[in-house]
Amino acid sequence: MVGTAALVAALGLSASSASADSDYVPGQVVVRYAPGASASDQAQALAAVDARASDRLPIPRAHLIDLGPGQTVPAAVARLNDRADVAYAEPNYVYEAARVPNDPMFGRQWAQLNTGQTFPPDPLLPSITGIPGVDMGAATAWDTVTGSPSVLVGVADSGVVAGQSDLEPNVRRDLSRDFRAFDQETNDAGADGTGHGTHVAGTIGAVGDNARGVAGVSWNPGIVSLRVLDAAGGGGLAGIAAGFAYAGEDGIPIVNASLGAPFDSQLMRDAINLAPKTLFVVAAGNTANNNDGPVGIFPCNIPADNLICVAATDPRDGLVSFSNYGSVSVDLGAPGTKILSTVPTFDTIRNAGFGRSDWTLSGRVWSVSGTTLDAAWTANQDETAELTGPVDLTGRTGCAALLRGTADMTAGEAGLFMERSTDGGVTWIQIASVLGSGPLPNLDLHADNTANVRLRFHWITLNTTGAHTGVSINRGEVRCSRGGDDYEMMNGTSMASPEVAGAAALLLARNPSLTVAQLRDALISTVTPVPALAGRTVTGGRINVAAAVAKVPPPPPSPPASGGSGGPGTGTTTSTPTSAPGTGPPLVPVTTPTTAAVVRLSGARTQNFLRARAVIVKVTVDRDAALSATGSITLGRARAAARLKLRAAKGQAVAGRIATLKLKLTARDLRKLSAAVRAKRRATANVSIHVTPADAPATVEKTSIRQKGT
Repeated sequence: MVGTAALVAALGLSASSASADSDYVPGQVVVRYAPGASASDQAQALAAVDARASDRLPIPRAHLIDLGPGQTVPAAVARLNDRADVAYAEPNYVYEAARVPNDPMFGRQWAQLNTGQTFPPDPLLPSITGIPGVDMGAATAWDTVTGSPSVLVGVADSGVVAGQSDLEPNVRRDLSRDFRAFDQETNDAGADGTGHGTHVAGTIGAVGDNARGVAGVSWNPGIVSLRVLDAAGGGGLAGIAAGFAYAGEDGIPIVNASLGAPFDSQLMRDAINLAPKTLFVVAAGNTANNNDGPVGIFPCNIPADNLICVAATDPRDGLVSFSNYGSVSVDLGAPGTKILSTVPTFDTIRNAGFGRSDWTLSGRVWSVSGTTLDAAWTANQDETAELTGPVDLTGRTGCAALLRGTADMTAGEAGLFMERSTDGGVTWIQIASVLGSGPLPNLDLHADNTANVRLRFHWITLNTTGAHTGVSINRGEVRCSRGGDDYEMMNGTSMASPEVAGAAALLLARNPSLTVAQLRDALISTVTPVPALAGRTVTGGRINVAAAVAKVPPPPPSPPASGGSGGPGTGTTTSTPTSAPGTGPPLVPVTTPTTAAVVRLSGARTQNFLRARAVIVKVTVDRDAALSATGSITLGRARAAARLKLRAAKGQAVAGRIATLKLKLTARDLRKLSAAVRAKRRATANVSIHVTPADAPATVEKTSIRQKGT
């Protein structure tokens, strides 16, 4: 048994599951070495934090390390970042699924076809009656294309359960992977301990037109499960970044990530930037937060050209009360309430009672009353409460313990550690911990398909006189997931994001040669303007998949020798694009106007260049046109003031719609700008926008934008 002195190092205790109240996985640090760092340099860096293990990550020169006893995460991060041979070190942050809980399944798929359905209230939202036509326009888009199995969509989530008959035919098990890496566990991307990932996957690509259940936005994409979240709904940064990197390396063109946290990670930025041919569609978050403000949500707030962030709308085109927003950080809205989709069937394997025979208690601190299991607050305790008898999980996957109860303690003075054994109690592995006050978490058992699983709670306190009650547990249930034709309604930006990912899959089925830039532009430039989103998202609009499909031209017909031909609505393409791979055809048909376009600038005249890492210009034109922008930032007011050159930006503008151009700053210039802002020097961007309609004279508009706070 672990001695009481172990609690002194509890905050840095090595574990493969995050504590319920921690922002990062205890005892783990992500480090990326500087270019040119030798093996000797890396060994010295590991020795500096007494690292016990180092696992290489898919990002070049990046490793996940386990700290030695007594090493705290903040201290180790600071020590590593002081070294010249380390590019950066950061905690293994925990990102959480963006789902908001809701009532059981009821209603219809208004997101695809809104006929004015009425939805009853649930614990989160009041009753609402939809407005006919306030939907994605998917039913119209399906007249042109319904999907293609050659279009792969990664689902970075809690897994996609095997055997759901309305989803399984579209899942690519050969490509799916589990990135939750845990000692002594056989990882299984076909398990789902929460149902969140299976619901997201069904929204993207449940089988359509099969007289069963629901239809995904795309009827037959190739769904790739990237299991990065556990049964508690959380996942470590290292696993999420590894899943993103795998998608980029394996050529998965779309990844949905319905997850987020208020931690800006360089490793996550690197993973996304190193996958430029993958479009990441992510959730904005569910805390009614302005993501442009002091607290951003990541990866939503990462300013990457291959990322789209999505807010949630309701059946009346309102911004849902819980949805995050941001005129710079959140790109568009999509249906995110009362979303009906596939979920696993859950089987209860064991319900823990609260009689004396249900638990084996050590010492005197634990007690059972028939309704609760309690651990009193007593100084210098190191005692356990073990569930009597093993649990047989043979042939089971997605197994978790669902707990209800509370902990009342002072961080650093006590800890509740949840442990499991698979060898008859000889060895105990920590699977989660609670190091402060609050509700108890659900637990991923990390013991799928194991015959002899023992579970216990381990309560440790130091020599303290804190006025706290300790721990009280009044529910303990072990359940596992399996396939089955179950469906459920859920609310959240987690449900909005896959609507957009499914739309992206339809566009690639329509034209497989689209680049990421063209795919992103087609989704963003064709939104339906919505008053509730004006000034709260970049586009001010809600996804319109019908308009996006209409904008994307199909590839040229195949020569007769290629054999076969596709047709509208078939969901397959047999033609051979004539453009080079990755370039794609123009998204806007060539017209022959006789006059130049009229240009209107609608961007804010003050912006936070530092947060966006760019200067953002919004342009509306009266004719379809090509756009380009150049500019610079002037620091100070004197004639000799420093100038920071902005990277040129290009794009396409569709008549009457807002087009957004981002003129990015280099890393070096961002540092100069940051120093100038701290010194309260004025920073002003001067931008020239060149607008070129087809066969018409180009026009130039100029604008001046100031950095907020200078």
